[in-house]
Amino acid sequence: MKMMKNILMILFFSAGLYTSANAQASGEVKYSIAPQSKLYLNGTSTLHNFTINAKEVNGYLIIEKEGTANKEDVKISGLKVVIPVKKLDTDKSSMNDNMDEALKADKAPDITYELKSVDSGALNETAGDSSKLETTGVLTIAGVSRQIKMTVNGFKSKDGNLHFTGSKVVKMTDYGVKPPTMFFGAIRTGDDITVNFNIVLSAK
Repeated sequence: MKMMKNILMILFFSAGLYTSANAQASGEVKYSIAPQSKLYLNGTSTLHNFTINAKEVNGYLIIEKEGTANKEDVKISGLKVVIPVKKLDTDKSSMNDNMDEALKADKAPDITYELKSVDSGALNETAGDSSKLETTGVLTIAGVSRQIKMTVNGFKSKDGNLHFTGSKVVKMTDYGVKPPTMFFGAIRTGDDITVNFNIVLSAK
């Protein structure tokens, strides 16, 4: 009988260790977009090329960890990026006004991107090692939402921050946006806009 009790105690203790190991390796971590993040748009016009800088980028990333202390899977379970339209800046007030009007800033004050799935690739949490992610998400501009696919490169820096970089060409007319004009139509902007980003996320 004493031997049976000892066996039961060993099994109970072992189960507790296994549960503890699982608890340590599982859970969610929420990251916030850091102030040093950069996002800018490149466009063309009949006069010259131009750049629009996002002076404010908000949002979050949720990382989900599953497995044991010896082996765990890391995946992105949520991502949202929010850019206030009126925080987009071309360094020219007249062009900013035309852009705000074209993007319907009063009715749709934010440009948003929400991740729906990572089609291939895995996030590498080893500092310095990069990951190539094929993603699908929903981009909303001027109140119109479109699904887009995008290749994103990511890595974790030594300070624990996550960095995601990439670019995507979008057509303004796909979102019901008429490319702005200036000087009574003498200067016209092109339909294609290239979105470039270097998003830094911190868990602090």
